[in-house]
Amino acid sequence: MSGTPEHLAWKSAKGRCFNPKDPMFKNYGARGISMCEEWRKDFTKFYAHIGPRPDGYSLDRIDNDKNYEPGNVRWANDFEQASNKRNNRMFTICCQTKHIKAWARDFGVPYKRAHERLQYDWPIVKVLS
Repeated sequence: MSGTPEHLAWKSAKGRCFNPKDPMFKNYGARGISMCEEWRKDFTKFYAHIGPRPDGYSLDRIDNDKNYEPGNVRWANDFEQASNKRNNRMFTICCQTKHIKAWARDFGVPYKRAHERLQYDWPIVKVLS
C-alpha cells in the first residue's frame, strides 16, 4: 500500500514522532508524543486498526497529549481537526465544553466575528449573541 493516503499518514506520523529533522518534530516527538511499537514497526497493524481514509479526512489523535496508539486515533475532517488543537480556548455553557468555532457554528455567529469579540474580552454570552 506504499503511496496510499493511509501509508503516507502513517509515515508522516512516524516522522513527526521520531525524526528530529522533521519540521513538526518539536510539536510531537520533542514533547514526548510517540507511536505504539506495534504500529511503528508494522503499517498493516496500523491500517487494520484505523481502516481506509475517507475522502477529505486526515489522521488525528483524539487526545493531543497521548500517543498514536489504539483508541487514540481516528480519521477526522477539517472541522474536527481544527476543533482538536492544543491552543484552542474552550468555553463551558450549560455543562457542555466546546471551542469557540463550534459554539459560533451552533449559535449561528460567524466565527471571525466571535473570534474578534473574544479579543476584546467580551463575555462568552455576548460573544455568541
